[in-house]
Amino acid sequence: MKILLRKGILMACLVWAACMSPLRAQDVTEIKYTSADGIVYTGLLVYSNEEDAFMRINFKQNGAYRVVHTDYSAVTGVEDGLNYFFLIGENSHYITGANGEGYNPDHFIWVWNDDEEYDLPYTSDNAEYDMEHATQVDSYKELGKGQVTDVYLRSFFGTQEPEYLALRKLFGLDKPVAPTQPVVASKDATIHLMVVANTAIGDIGSSCGIDRRNLEAEFQGIAEAAGMKYRKYILEDQQFTKPNVVSMLSSFKPGANDVVVFIYRGHGFRWSNQQEEYPQLDLRYSAYTRISEATCINLEDIYNTVVAKGARLNLFFADCCNSDIGISQVTAASFMNLQANHNYDVAKLKKLFLQSKGNLISTSASPGEVSWANNANGGFYTVSFLQSLRDEISYLRTDEADWNGLVENTIKHAKYKTSKGVCSNCTTQNGIYYSEITYGK
Repeated sequence: MKILLRKGILMACLVWAACMSPLRAQDVTEIKYTSADGIVYTGLLVYSNEEDAFMRINFKQNGAYRVVHTDYSAVTGVEDGLNYFFLIGENSHYITGANGEGYNPDHFIWVWNDDEEYDLPYTSDNAEYDMEHATQVDSYKELGKGQVTDVYLRSFFGTQEPEYLALRKLFGLDKPVAPTQPVVASKDATIHLMVVANTAIGDIGSSCGIDRRNLEAEFQGIAEAAGMKYRKYILEDQQFTKPNVVSMLSSFKPGANDVVVFIYRGHGFRWSNQQEEYPQLDLRYSAYTRISEATCINLEDIYNTVVAKGARLNLFFADCCNSDIGISQVTAASFMNLQANHNYDVAKLKKLFLQSKGNLISTSASPGEVSWANNANGGFYTVSFLQSLRDEISYLRTDEADWNGLVENTIKHAKYKTSKGVCSNCTTQNGIYYSEITYGK
């Protein structure tokens, strides 16, 4: 079996199958493998999402200790009846022990049938990946707290490198330091999660249901980790109507220190004479109900209604089309599936939810664009938001947590997922946002 690793060829025939992908958001794993000439390589792989991963590789050659850095991106697909998951290496360079030499990046592939789980990956440094000559790695294991020492980390990093300092925190090698940022809210603040999801509609209902479940689990976990109270307001199935949304918003009374998160997952559209930048939210759970003013509401109207209630932090997200009425965009293409992880910095989490105030509104597509989803992972924008949230609060991020950066990465990742190289039948979506969030007193 021969699979070409040239990225353009792989991307063009991409059929994402990541529900069985062997990596999870913000994993840190060790991969050991041996070359044909007997050199043992130990790689420390740090994976955040399909666009953002790197590996440090150490080995001894001719008596010299060497360390190489390689960047990675991930693609998955199906070829000759086998599922595959690729980590494609690029931009390899020596950190130490170079002696003026170059380094061909190592690539890794997992292959498996539908009725079996993946095994150890195979590796090759050949740009045209020939499975017949690839070698299986010696070991592959995820690393967690208590499994990593400072000596181990220093075998890959210099002690002043930001990645080294971040991984020390991730693996619990540093004592926790109290946040130095001024706190603007007490811990009795409540996160109010409002999810309006069109789970009953025939075309996108399944993807909306996936997003609704993922969002509930995520924000309940955030509230617990931040020591905040949590309330949820879910409108789905036959409860997905404009009167119910209006009633929920009118009766809702947040406290002055509370956080409100409103997320819409469903169809969206624009009136032909619409001036507002943000979409109309289509609140029909049946395609046989006619679109009218009685069945839709603009995202900006929801924003204005909730902001007027005076909560400390208000966040509004809509994962929907922002184009002509009646366009439904569901694709078979899927991508990296998020799973639970514990690699977060609670200080960064608290900065986002306890040390911030203001308002933010964002939608997944610019005026005239459609928004994409699939029935395996959900809305591309929603999954990108969850990926970006995890990344923003990770120990591996060396900058301060920030809502603007989080949303900009959400838009960037969703754009990548809908680009022609990744989703052959998609049109690229470019999300938009407005923010007026400040931190501290």
